[in-house]
Amino acid sequence: MSHRSTHEHRRRDRRHGYCRLTLTVLLAGLAAALLLGGCSSGSGNSGTGNAPTSPSTSASSPASTPALPAATTWTAQDASSAGSPGYLNSVAFVDAAHGWAVGESNDSNNDTTGSTIIATSDGGVTWQAQDASPAGRHADLEAVHFVDATHGWAVGGVSNGIITGNAVVLATTDGGATWRAQDASAAGHDAVLNSVDFVDSAHGWAVGVGGGSDYPPVILATSDGGASWKAQDASPAGRRVDLNAVHFVDPAHGWTVGLKMDSNGHAAGGVILVTSDGGVRWNAQDAGTANGLYGIAFSDSTHGWAVGYYGRGPCILATSDGGTTWEAQDASSAGRDASLNSVTFVDATHGWAAGSVWHKSASTDTPLILATSDGGATWKAQDASAGGSTGMVNEVCFLDAAHGWAVGTNPTGSGTYTPFILATNK
Repeated sequence: MSHRSTHEHRRRDRRHGYCRLTLTVLLAGLAAALLLGGCSSGSGNSGTGNAPTSPSTSASSPASTPALPAATTWTAQDASSAGSPGYLNSVAFVDAAHGWAVGESNDSNNDTTGSTIIATSDGGVTWQAQDASPAGRHADLEAVHFVDATHGWAVGGVSNGIITGNAVVLATTDGGATWRAQDASAAGHDAVLNSVDFVDSAHGWAVGVGGGSDYPPVILATSDGGASWKAQDASPAGRRVDLNAVHFVDPAHGWTVGLKMDSNGHAAGGVILVTSDGGVRWNAQDAGTANGLYGIAFSDSTHGWAVGYYGRGPCILATSDGGTTWEAQDASSAGRDASLNSVTFVDATHGWAAGSVWHKSASTDTPLILATSDGGATWKAQDASAGGSTGMVNEVCFLDAAHGWAVGTNPTGSGTYTPFILATNK
């Protein structure tokens, strides 16, 4: 089984923790998925602090709840340049015109045939394919990040269709007209990178999971734009940990989230790591009862949110002290059988989270987007039906309270998937 199966459970085929995210497939596959430069992929000493409250505990609401963000109407954009069958896993915009989305193409057996990068210079009215061949054959791109209209990076992993190959980092200095492979060997053999974040054109981090017998968490860092990547010590996360997202607010302060796996490959708890020195030292923070975490976003060095799922239901955690304490927010508007893949905030009050809702009776997902305008005291579901009657949103990004994009995947009914792009500007 190829490494692509890891990604399927992490984003595409992940229903929700209690019945679908068993990660046995992840282990089998390994053995044999905001602020700076627009939106992408999104403190002092950390401490365990207070455990987050249970998912049934709601955050206190203000006496007068502000109106929801202006962006409430989502429309579909033409994703045909991404090809079909295939997937779109991540989206990044640096301004209202320039954006990129990445993923992979597949054959009729749903096996990875190559990487996908598409770009727009008109806000998504039109998208064009860029040359992703430097990633190599059978490469799956999990995340993309740009700091301006020219400098960007995409990360993922390569599979030969049977066993995992190596981690992949691509970089561009001309807006994607040309992409070059960077040396990601510091991630180790059989590694995949799930997320990448840069605070400027020099300083960046990428996270994921390694191969071998203990599936170690992987954190890479660069201070020269990716000319060289070095491994950082991710051991505070523990063994058998898949890191899914990373976010830095400046060259010193950053967070990464993921999930632990037990010896049987089942999800065994959420993971949050924090650094205040650029990753020289990472420390664990308390993720409470979360089964797994997939997205992280901070609006500044103190206010942040992490999303994923509990044993049953969606999980949104929030902090106002840099993660010393995390509190569960009320995500019940998503529905009982939802899970969240991505979160983004444009300031301390306006944010969005995205994923899917599992419908057991129909054995299918529907796309999900939540929004808040009060820092998460209240979250409300938005109409994501333009993404299709089935499928899931893999990532959402916003430039401001009105302009946003989301990418995801829909099943075709023949065992393959087709990508979609959503946009809102009102």
